[in-house]
Amino acid sequence: MWKSKPFNLALLCLIFSLFTFSLFADALEEGTYTVNPDGTGDFESFEEVSEKLSTDGINGPVVIKFAAGTYEGPFQLERIVGTSETNTVTLTSDGYAPSAVFTRPTVTSNSKHILLLLASKNVIIENITFKIIVEGTGWGINLRNRTDNIVIRGCNFISENDVRYNEHIVAINSSNDTYAQGYPASNLTIEGNSFTNGKVAIYVNGSENDYLPGIKILNNKISNMYLGAIRLRYLDAFEVSGNVIEMNPEGDSVSFGLNIYTASGGFRIIGNRIIKARRYGIEFGVYNPNLPLERCHSSSGEMSIVANNMIGGGFTYKSDSNWVGGIMVNSAIENVAFYYNSINVDVETGNYTQAAAILIDNGWSANRSKNIRLVNNSLAVTEEGANGRAFYILYKDSVVEMDYNNYYTNTSRFGWYGSEVNNLSTLKAVDYTMNQNSIVGNPRYLSQFDLHSYAAQLSGMGRPIEGITTDIDGDDRDATNPCIGADEYIPMFDHDIAVIGLTGNNLTKVGTPETVKVKVRNEGRIWQPQYTLYLMRDTGETLSTLEVNEILWQQGDEAEHEMTWVPVAKGIHRLYALVHLEGDENHNNDRYPVGNTFNVMVQDLTELPQPQVSITGNIGDSSAIISWEPIIGANSYKVYASSDPFAENWPLFTTTSNTFASVDMHYEGMLYFRVVASTAQTLIEAKEDDYLKVNFDHTNDK
Repeated sequence: MWKSKPFNLALLCLIFSLFTFSLFADALEEGTYTVNPDGTGDFESFEEVSEKLSTDGINGPVVIKFAAGTYEGPFQLERIVGTSETNTVTLTSDGYAPSAVFTRPTVTSNSKHILLLLASKNVIIENITFKIIVEGTGWGINLRNRTDNIVIRGCNFISENDVRYNEHIVAINSSNDTYAQGYPASNLTIEGNSFTNGKVAIYVNGSENDYLPGIKILNNKISNMYLGAIRLRYLDAFEVSGNVIEMNPEGDSVSFGLNIYTASGGFRIIGNRIIKARRYGIEFGVYNPNLPLERCHSSSGEMSIVANNMIGGGFTYKSDSNWVGGIMVNSAIENVAFYYNSINVDVETGNYTQAAAILIDNGWSANRSKNIRLVNNSLAVTEEGANGRAFYILYKDSVVEMDYNNYYTNTSRFGWYGSEVNNLSTLKAVDYTMNQNSIVGNPRYLSQFDLHSYAAQLSGMGRPIEGITTDIDGDDRDATNPCIGADEYIPMFDHDIAVIGLTGNNLTKVGTPETVKVKVRNEGRIWQPQYTLYLMRDTGETLSTLEVNEILWQQGDEAEHEMTWVPVAKGIHRLYALVHLEGDENHNNDRYPVGNTFNVMVQDLTELPQPQVSITGNIGDSSAIISWEPIIGANSYKVYASSDPFAENWPLFTTTSNTFASVDMHYEGMLYFRVVASTAQTLIEAKEDDYLKVNFDHTNDK
C-alpha cells in the first residue's frame, strides 16, 4: 500500500524564496548609477547598462546618469526584469542640460535607429540629446513590440544633415517601414522635448486591429520639419496639447502640422500653435481621390475636442484645384467639437477655389462626417485674391451646432454650407437654428503668425463652453462673455485714448474758480497726436474745454492736464471728464469716472473782503458816481441807499458793471450806500439766497 507523505509547505516556501533571491540577487537596488567611459562611473557604456538591466533587472526605482559627452550607437534596451509603474528606469544626463549626446555614424536599410526600445516597459528617457548625423534616413528613437508606460521628456532631437528623410521618434512595429502596422507602444508620453530639422518629429502607428491607447504628445517645440510635425495612425483616445510647431517654409509642398490618419474614441487636440505648414494645419484622414480613406475617426461615446489652437499663417501650397487650409477633414469623423480655434489662411494670390479656414468633408469618401460642433472659432482668409472661403461644409447635416463664430474673408467668396453662401445673412437664412450669433469682421491678429487678437471684433462675443475655462495662454476665460478664438484678451486699438483720472476739490463756493486735473493714457498701438478734453456736468452742460496738441508717442504714455471751471449755482455738481480723439476706435474708455461722477459740493457765497468803494457827489443836482472792485462770479449788482446805516431800502440801481453814475438822489443830508452782488443775470429775478453783502459803507455826500 502506497501512503503519501505530509506536504511540507514550509520547505516549498523556502525553495521558492531561495530561487527568487537567486534570480534577483544581482539586480540593481533602488538608487542612482553613473555611466562614464573613463571608468569612473558604475558603468562605462550604454551596452553594459542594457545588459545589466535585461539580465539582472532592478529591485526598485533606478536612475542611470550619463556623463557629458558623445555616445555612439546604435543602442538597444529590451524588456527589463522587475519594472513596474513605481519601479521605473530613468536614463538621463548627469547634469541639468542634455549634455549626454546619443548619435550614430551610419545606418543600414534594416537598422535606422539611434536607440531602440524593444518591448521595454516603465522607462523614462529625459534630458538627453539625440543627434542624427547620417546621410539618408535616420531615426532617433524607435519603439517596437508592445513597449508600455514609456516617457520621453526634456530631450533635444537634432537632425544635422539631410532634413528630408530623418524622423526623430518613431513608434512603429518595424525597423524600416513607417507604414508597417502593429502594436509598438501604449501609454506613451512625449513631453517637453525640442525637435529641430527633419522630415517628421513624431510618428506613431498602430494597426487596424490594435488602436494604440494612452498616447500623449504635450508641450513640445518642433521646428523646421520638412513634411510633417506629428503623424498619428490607429490611435485610441489620444491627446496632442500645448505643442509649438513651426514647419520648414521651404519644405514639402503638401506639408502639415498634425495629421490624424485614423483614430477612435474621445481625443483631445488643445492649445497648439502651428505656423508655416504649407498645405494643412491639422488634417484628418488623407486627401487622395484615387484611394480615398472612407473614415478617419469613429466614436459613439465621448465627444472629441479640438480647442484653443492657433493655426497659420504660412500656407504657400499652390494649386487651382487641390485643397489647402487650416483644419481639413478629408475623411469622415464623428462626435468632434471645434471650439475657440483661431485660423489664418494667408495663401498667396491665385484662384485657389479649394482654400478654406476649415473644411468638413471633400466628397471623396463614401462616408459623411456627423455630429460636428463649431462654436467660438475665428475663421479667417486674409490674403487678397486667394479666393478662399472661411468655411467649407459639404453636407449641412454633418453639423449639429454652428454658432458664435467670426468669419472673415478678404476675397470675393464667403463660405460653403451645402451650397455657396455669399454672406452671413444668407447663411443665417439657410438654417435658422445655426449662426444666429455669429459675426463677420477682420479679427485683426497681431501678425501673420501671431494670432492673438487686439481689436474689439472678437472680444466678449463668444459663449461659455463647459470644461474649457482657460485660453491658449492659460488665462481664464470670461465666465459669461468669453472671446471668440484661442485668445482671451482685452481689446487694443491703433487709435485709442482713455481718460483715467479726474481730481480736484470736492467743496467750493459759488463763483470761485476751480482747477481740476484730468489724466489720460494712450491705449492705442501707435502714437496719438491731438485730442480734446471736456469737463462735463451730468446734465450735459460743458463746463470747460481744452484743446491738446501734445503727442502721446507710445502705448501706455500718460499725460495730466489742468482745466478751470467756475460754479455759478449752489448744490451738488456731478462732473465727469470726456476725451475726443479723431478716429478713436474705442469709445468705452472716453469717459471718467465710467458710469459714475466726480461730485463737488458748491455752497452759497460768503462775505468777501470789503472792496474799495469810491463815491463822488454833486450837491447841486444831487447826483453821485459810485464804483467798486469787481466781484468774481457775480453776474449783476444792485445798489442801495439809505439814511439809516443798517437799513435795506431805497434800491437805486441794477447793473452788470462795477459802477453807476448820474443818479438823481433828491435827498439832502447823509446817505449810506450798499452794493449787493448776485449770481443771477438780473436782480429782479434773483432770490434772496442769491445775494451777497459785499460792502456796507457810509460815506458823506460831498
